[in-house]
Amino acid sequence: MNVLYKIDGHWDSTVTLKDATNNAEVRVIYDAKQVISGLHTPFVKDPQSVWPTESALVWGKLNQAIITNNWEKAREAKNIVEETQRSLVKENESKGEIWIPKHFIVTHSNEDGWKCSPIQKWVPDAPIATI
Repeated sequence: MNVLYKIDGHWDSTVTLKDATNNAEVRVIYDAKQVISGLHTPFVKDPQSVWPTESALVWGKLNQAIITNNWEKAREAKNIVEETQRSLVKENESKGEIWIPKHFIVTHSNEDGWKCSPIQKWVPDAPIATI
C-alpha cells in the first residue's frame, strides 16, 4: 500500500498534513488553539423560556467565571450548582420519586455498556445563542 498523505493530530491540537510521495514540507491544516479561541460561551437569551435544568442556564455563571479567570467566583458557582442538585435529590427521595430522563432512554448491557438513545428523532432548537 502506498501512502500518499500522512495526517497527524487530533481535534484539540494542531493537525498537520505531509505529502508522503515526495517528502514535501508539513502543512498545518487545522489549528485547534486558533479555532477554539474564537468560540464564545453559549448563553440563554430568555431564561423564562427554558426549564431551570437547562445546562447553559445551570452552568452559565460558572462558565463565565472560568472564562474570566475568576476562580473564587467559579468555586462559588460550582458549589451552588452542587448544593442545588443535592437538595433536589433529597427532595425527590423524600417523596419516593425516581428520576427518569424525559428526552432519552438509558440502557446498560455487559456487551455494549451504557447507551443513551433519544426518545424523539428531532429535538427543537433551544433558545441559546453564542456571539
